Amino acid sequence: TSDEDGGWSSKIPIDSSKKYRFSVWAKRSVVGNGLFFMGCDSVESVDGVTQVNPYWHIVGAGSANGQMQTEWQLFVYYVFPTTYTGVEEPTQGVYKVGQGKVHPGSISRYWASPLRWNPGATDVNFRTYLYYSTDPNTRQEWCYPRVDLCDGTEPSIDELLSGYDSRN
Repeated sequence: TSDEDGGWSSKIPIDSSKKYRFSVWAKRSVVGNGLFFMGCDSVESVDGVTQVNPYWHIVGAGSANGQMQTEWQLFVYYVFPTTYTGVEEPTQGVYKVGQGKVHPGSISRYWASPLRWNPGATDVNFRTYLYYSTDPNTRQEWCYPRVDLCDGTEPSIDELLSGYDSRN
């Protein structure tokens, strides 16, 4: 029906004075149609405008029409502390094993970026979906979703690409 056709939404406690990295592996076992969306709530743009329904979605990260590929890809984005006024994290983007970052600009936003926590936020709703699919044969898969506090103890992107999640 062109609504969410799989995925999840999960509430997670956060400290709004900290930076977090959100990541998930995803692929299409049957490409079909529809878009991959990944996002959260409890955020605002760095100019202080609350973002009600922010999502990253794939643009050009697959075939010519922007669909997901049939191989696993790691999707990574960040949310910054409440007081942050800087620029986007350079490691945000889409990655493939053996290739590294394949799409530095392929996660597009429907809002001003980067994002930071709303003042006083205590939790976040981490969510990802297959959306706008009208083909009942479309199959999207996810694995190893993570929310990492960026304090120097989080695994590096290279560690995630080398199977860190499958060992822990």
